[in-house]
Amino acid sequence: MTSADGWHVQLDTVLRDLIVDRVAEHRARACVLVGPDGIGKSTLLRAVGEQLAVRSHPIIPIFGDSALRGIPLAALAPILAEDDSGTTEVRLQRLFDSVAPKRANHVLLIDDAH
Repeated sequence: MTSADGWHVQLDTVLRDLIVDRVAEHRARACVLVGPDGIGKSTLLRAVGEQLAVRSHPIIPIFGDSALRGIPLAALAPILAEDDSGTTEVRLQRLFDSVAPKRANHVLLIDDAH
């Protein structure tokens, strides 16, 4: 598999399939990939999105900007800025609820949320 920036990457298909199965079966409302730069988090996220799309899950991609790296949840900053009431967790829950009802099969893929 090739990463977004053109590097050849060995994808952990077992991990990808585990995440896809959990999300597709609604056993997970969230999955957070954490780790140092360059280990394949974005590539894994993209592969998960591709597999979920094959299973007819509408994908809503949200990408962060490396210039906003020091800002918590930078990828969501433009969206969260519209709602300045409540804690970050409450605002995120309202965001998720407004994008897709709890029973919907929409999947938000947030890359570089920091």
